[in-house]
Order: sequence, then structure tokens, then C-alpha cells
Amino acid sequence: MHGFLRVKAMSQYKHITTSTQLKVGFGKIKGFFISSAATVPRVTIYDSATANTADPELIHQFTPTSASVRMLSGDIGGIAFNKGLYVVISGDVSMTVIYD
Repeated sequence: MHGFLRVKAMSQYKHITTSTQLKVGFGKIKGFFISSAATVPRVTIYDSATANTADPELIHQFTPTSASVRMLSGDIGGIAFNKGLYVVISGDVSMTVIYD
């Protein structure tokens, strides 16, 4: 490709401790790091543009453990969502979410 520079978009990341709408629109979740989890911690990740728990679940409720990393792979390097990325946290959870 003469005269053009191809730049690959970098993933985004955000540290959260409460339920958070991270993105609206198409993307993919690539992984997450749980820095701490206590007091009956739970996380559910939804394909939602409006912070609606009636929308489809990307990742069903799970119990995170402190100091754990979960990278999501596959043909597209993550799990695709269409509407948006909404993470619901209950209990005491401190996590960083990596997404496009």
C-alpha cells in the first residue's frame, strides 16, 4: 500500500467498581482483570445500549475472584456485542474491562 499507513485501533479499558454502561453500539469485550472481590461479589455482562438487564447476557452472572485475569479469545479476538456493553456488579468488585 503505497502512501498509506495502516493503523490498527487500540482496545479501550476502564476500571469500574459499580454497574457501568461502558459503550453504546457494536464492539467486542476482550477480557477483564479483577483486582479485588468480596462481600458476595457477582458480575453479569449484557449486550445493552440502555443499561437494561432484560437485554441479552453476553456473560451470565459469575463470581469473580481477586487477582484474576480472563482474556476472551476466538475468531474475532473477543465476544461481540451489537447494542452496547453494560456491566452489572453486585457486592464489592474492583475490575478493569478491556473492550473495543
